[in-house]
Amino acid sequence: MDSGEDQDLVLRAKQGDRAAFDALYAKHTKNLTRYCARLLHNNEESENAAQDAFMAAWSNLSSFQGDGLFESWLKSIATNVCLHLLRTKKGKDTFQRQSLDDPATLAGVERRQAETGTQDPVEEEVGTHLLAQQIIDRILTCAQTAKPRWDALDLDIFELYYAQGVETKREVAERLGENENKVKYRLYNRIEPVIAKVRKQYEAEDKNV
Repeated sequence: MDSGEDQDLVLRAKQGDRAAFDALYAKHTKNLTRYCARLLHNNEESENAAQDAFMAAWSNLSSFQGDGLFESWLKSIATNVCLHLLRTKKGKDTFQRQSLDDPATLAGVERRQAETGTQDPVEEEVGTHLLAQQIIDRILTCAQTAKPRWDALDLDIFELYYAQGVETKREVAERLGENENKVKYRLYNRIEPVIAKVRKQYEAEDKNV
């Protein structure tokens, strides 16, 4: 189902067609739940957050003007839901450090955070967390046009090693039931070139700020 079909479903849903919105839910719920899980690092809470985001989308569907993708609009709602949930947690130890933490990649995140001038340590932690997730999303988008394009194994390796922070390549290989040398080859020759490309994009953007 492409974005054009999404637009048709949104139009019908705006007219009160609940079945059309149910079709949108069926299409996007898996990806939205995964998106919330990356922000919250909690599968149970991510399912609830995704549900809340869909409920908010249904209630505010009239505000969606169709200027962008429906999925992007959903993600913006889900981000706000997750941000509220993270803000209302008790104590900073409820936040988990984003694993995509090499200095070159997160330098842009730190500069963007500094520009906000926020003094609240919890707010800063949430901001860093969400901005780091934006980096991951950009890497996954870039991977779709990489040559060679990432396959399911590349995505699993990236998810474990970078997004979840599994410490060693050997452990990644063991979790996936793959040969360690194969995992290393994928990291060095397919995954890291994409990360390097995105890093350069952020560095270029920072120079233009």
